Amino acid sequence: MPTAWSQRCWRRSLSVSAVLSRHPSAHDPRLAVTLDQLLALQYRSSASAARLAGQRRPGDQPSRRRGPGLSFDQLRDYLPGDDVRSIDWRVTRRTGKPHSRVFHQESEQPLQLVVDQRAALYFGSVSRLNSVVVAEAAAVALFAALAARQPVAAELCGERGTVSFGRVRGRTAALPMVAALAELNAALAEPAQATASAAGPVAVLERFASGQLHGRDIHLLGGQGLLEELPTALLAHLAQRNQLQLSIAIDPLEWAPPAGFNGQLLDAAGQLRQVALSRGAARQVAAANRARWQRWQQRCSALGVGLTAIGDRLPAELSGAVAV
Repeated sequence: MPTAWSQRCWRRSLSVSAVLSRHPSAHDPRLAVTLDQLLALQYRSSASAARLAGQRRPGDQPSRRRGPGLSFDQLRDYLPGDDVRSIDWRVTRRTGKPHSRVFHQESEQPLQLVVDQRAALYFGSVSRLNSVVVAEAAAVALFAALAARQPVAAELCGERGTVSFGRVRGRTAALPMVAALAELNAALAEPAQATASAAGPVAVLERFASGQLHGRDIHLLGGQGLLEELPTALLAHLAQRNQLQLSIAIDPLEWAPPAGFNGQLLDAAGQLRQVALSRGAARQVAAANRARWQRWQQRCSALGVGLTAIGDRLPAELSGAVAV
């Protein structure tokens, strides 16, 4: 291939194992998930699930709004219009100046999952496709939230459109959500039915922004392509009123393709392509990936947005990476 080879070709291509999955002799959990496979994840003991399912209960999550509540925020000078019941009389007597106590308004902060299951994720070179990595990570997050009694809503973005679910509580109520996730994931094995015009996670986030969504714990899961699609201004707007977490599936071959790679890959259009990377082209892809990840780390840190890499055999340079 010429040196103009880009990462986009990698994201839209399939591994050899993915090509074989078009005519599988039996279900392979590495290529597509089933409902039973996702449901089994509720019993997985993982660090991420333990953190989410710790001691959080309804009312324990402080909101970004201030108002009546039990969680003390700050003590400040009394201002006209403050509720007289908020005056701290001890401090007022000691200082000779009226002071008010300000509290965080207690509220539930639902988990809002936004899960990408489009054709660009149908790629993998280790043990699972990126689409499976994302689906399983979303299921773990969902069950951890439910275990913590946190309501969960979801926007599942597939090649045929987005499937939306309102808030649910409990595993029984979340069953249709998990089933839809498994269905969208399995549909990726049929690339002929893919539609490039399907709206993705960015359209979902734009809808959230236009609707002035607030008080949500938004968890966006997808592949490296999302880092090119997401507008920084959109994330900044949503981060003002919500907690944001980005979980990005990264494959080692996609991250740093080996020099001298020579083989056939099937792209999203179902066409076999001969791929041969020179040493220089491979270095360019790896360097571009590292630079983009560093930019996004800095960007997310400034916005107060979490950024995590997920996948199998992640490169050590991905700080905070999590194998799920």
